[in-house]
Amino acid sequence: MTLSANILKSDQIPLVVDLDGTLVDTDLLYELLIGYVKSDPIKGTFSISKFALKGKAAVKREISTKQLSKISIDNLPRSLIISEEMIASYSMILIVSGSDQLVVDKFVEQCEFVDEGFGSDGLTNLVGENKAKFLEEKFPGGFDYIGNSTADIPVWKSARKSFGMNISNRTEDIAQNQGVSLEILGKQPFIVPAIRKEMRLKQWAKNLLVFVPALLAIQTFQPVWALSLLLSFLAFGLVASSTYFLNDILDLESDRKHVKKRSRPIASGRLQIDTALKWMIIFFIIGFGLAIGVNWKFAILLFVYTLISIAYSMYLKSLAIFDVMLLSGLFCLRVFAGAIVIGAIPNVWFILALYFFFLSLALGKRAIEINKLTSNKALAGRGYFIADKLSVQVFGVVAGFMSIVIVTIYLLLSKSTIISNEISAGIVIIALVFWVMRFWLIVSRNEMEYDPVMFAIQDIFSLICLGSIGLIVVTEQLLG
Repeated sequence: MTLSANILKSDQIPLVVDLDGTLVDTDLLYELLIGYVKSDPIKGTFSISKFALKGKAAVKREISTKQLSKISIDNLPRSLIISEEMIASYSMILIVSGSDQLVVDKFVEQCEFVDEGFGSDGLTNLVGENKAKFLEEKFPGGFDYIGNSTADIPVWKSARKSFGMNISNRTEDIAQNQGVSLEILGKQPFIVPAIRKEMRLKQWAKNLLVFVPALLAIQTFQPVWALSLLLSFLAFGLVASSTYFLNDILDLESDRKHVKKRSRPIASGRLQIDTALKWMIIFFIIGFGLAIGVNWKFAILLFVYTLISIAYSMYLKSLAIFDVMLLSGLFCLRVFAGAIVIGAIPNVWFILALYFFFLSLALGKRAIEINKLTSNKALAGRGYFIADKLSVQVFGVVAGFMSIVIVTIYLLLSKSTIISNEISAGIVIIALVFWVMRFWLIVSRNEMEYDPVMFAIQDIFSLICLGSIGLIVVTEQLLG
């Protein structure tokens, strides 16, 4: 949003701009707090609790001192852009924010149009009534103010002219009810599209794996399985979405440096951190409620999946090789979940084949990300370098063919009851060989987006291979 000179004009009155949610489309307190706790969850949580006893301003000073240097100010999503005409129309422009003075100083240094900045000092939390009183004393002749939340209402009441940026309907209504004449520069965007995108509904396709055990036991299929598996699918999807929210909250800094991930709702500022945390908890609770409704064994497995996913998001994804092996295991957990729901015993051969197949996909994703590196710096948030490109590709191809070898042994040598016809088994094996070879050829040519799973469910040749294999599996069981 560009603020132009025809909106405000004054030769004497200063323009005061809020920081969080106004000048930048994020809340720096949350960002600093999350980074602080992420660096050392136990010690960080204890320290925050200790400083909280001294007040919010003390917490802001503590986390700003320890964490501010780890945030790239340049990468923060900007909300308000002040034009040259606007700069020339005011005697001075200030940032006055509830953020700590250390944070405000960083923005004063970066924003050439800002003359001065004031923030919380470790003792006084410069928000609401405190901010209004501070500005009244500093500018007895009056000031104009741009803010964004209900906390700014006392300041708007004291200002000569009040302006709202990123204003929600609720904030606008409350301000008007309290007699504030508010000129809206920008409304808060409708959050439903951002929440839907953050849920990554396309990724729910991975959860279709819970139906696989039922597909392999189609001769004994029971109607009650359908509802239980559907609830399991929804439970996995909602809990997985909650972990995506958590992952993106924890990965804000690295996501903003990524060509594609910087457009994600949380990284781009379209979905505020506090809102994301709220919906993360809601999806988590609903998902586990559905899981408990299925059965307690499934709920326990889903809880284990969640713990592993959180550990992955916080630490384990930075460990090269171990990260992709863990991701492959999470895929296999979905198959175990489906088996638990229908009361089946997972086939070890099938699980191993799936494990190496998804290991190949995970390595493919890392290879795609490495292909986008322009220097030998580590892949953001990961433990890979550009020099690892060939190794990762070799590992991925080997993993893909290991899954095919396991399928071959199972179908042709172990007297499988799923596919007993050798011709059918041969077609399945050839389809897998074709898919793996084509997948890695596309990866090596750098012609694929960064998510191989999405490629697998959208690519026409992949769908033909998958459909052919599924048709053979079902037909063999029905005719067997």
